[in-house]
Amino acid sequence: MAARLAATGYTELGFDAVAPYFTIIQESSALGCDMQWEEKDNWPTVVRMYRPIWKDSRDIHIPSGFLEHPDNIAITKSIEILKQEIGNEVAIIGKTMGPWTLAYHVFGVENFLLMTIDDPDETMRCTHLPDHATGDLVSGEYYRRFLQDIHIEMAERLNVPLILHICGNTLDRMPYIADTGMAYFHFDSKNDPQAAMDTVEGKIGLVGNINNPTTLYARGPAEVREEVFACLDAGVQMIAPECAVPLATKLENLIAIPDAVREWCETNT
Repeated sequence: MAARLAATGYTELGFDAVAPYFTIIQESSALGCDMQWEEKDNWPTVVRMYRPIWKDSRDIHIPSGFLEHPDNIAITKSIEILKQEIGNEVAIIGKTMGPWTLAYHVFGVENFLLMTIDDPDETMRCTHLPDHATGDLVSGEYYRRFLQDIHIEMAERLNVPLILHICGNTLDRMPYIADTGMAYFHFDSKNDPQAAMDTVEGKIGLVGNINNPTTLYARGPAEVREEVFACLDAGVQMIAPECAVPLATKLENLIAIPDAVREWCETNT
């Protein structure tokens, strides 16, 4: 089911990449967090603000059978199916939530953010793998301090192109991200495309940054086309929605993204 749904991004919408990962709960669920199941027009979420499962790094453990947990198997098996069926036609993108986001889930958002102030060394012990330090919650200096070296290590150790996503205004950390060795940075619509391109100075590719809540959800194809053109005019290498697309987004607005890319390319090449 997940593979079939992911494939529609290519077969029905015309995108040239698919990703069978539709929520942020898979890893947290497999670690033991409680889930809050929403209605069909919203994603499930982690009950994290008042019911954390861990207090500090001494509590961290990977449960037996973590990779075989149904929520994780749904992702890995879907990638296998997509690779077999359309792997020669489109890019198939795997995705994971890293420790900064997972820390919000397992320790609680407030508890973890206070930890970064009260006990930075403990925070470092809690983070081992790359993740995004949300631009609206933490500063670029926090990214440099807690995550940049980890991202550099992961880019060196994993022999695949890595795409890092961070929500929010992230111009303040883009120079650091550009030096990690990551292949691309997927950025939010709160960042001007030209300013983002100028900031990374060609050291990393950019992916983005079509606005979700206003443009894709509430407006029409003309506004989508305008944002796509702005990204391409700035030199953004890959065009995509800024983050998870609202579930009630009109299909015509999503189809307008690849249509606008083709139109721009025909005019400018």
